[in-house]
Amino acid sequence: MLLEFLAGVIVYIHRAKLKSRVWIGPCLVAAALAYALGARLHASDGSVRIFTFGTAAVALVMLAVVLEQSQTFVANRFWVALGNSSYTLYLAHLSLLVAFYFLGIRGFLASQPGGVREAGFFLYLGFCFWLTHWFYIRVEAPLYRWASSARSLPPPDRAWQSPNAK
Repeated sequence: MLLEFLAGVIVYIHRAKLKSRVWIGPCLVAAALAYALGARLHASDGSVRIFTFGTAAVALVMLAVVLEQSQTFVANRFWVALGNSSYTLYLAHLSLLVAFYFLGIRGFLASQPGGVREAGFFLYLGFCFWLTHWFYIRVEAPLYRWASSARSLPPPDRAWQSPNAK
């Protein structure tokens, strides 16, 4: 996980250089090839997983940065809300996965016929997004605003911008 984090930091540091739409194709190809290789190698853990699915994840993050920097995609309210709650989702995902397994949800869904199984997985995923967004709205954002008021930091939706940005 440290390598994926460091790769994300590198993408962030170089985000200003990712304004050209030329990067869209290579990012899509890299993500697709890395995911396909990871699936083909059954990379469920270890360094193979890091270099396949990790590479694919970095390519998708880089694609998102390119789409934003090149103004190809401008996030609507749904994507902004998802982005706002992404840190909460990151912090809670292990607990949500443990609950998924140990409450028997996975076992129950795995025993269901195809369409019901997939619908159940997507409903649980939607529940996870809803829960982490609720937590962001009720806990994370108010705490950030409280801490920001004490230190005069920018509000949470502009925290990524420099204080001198217009």
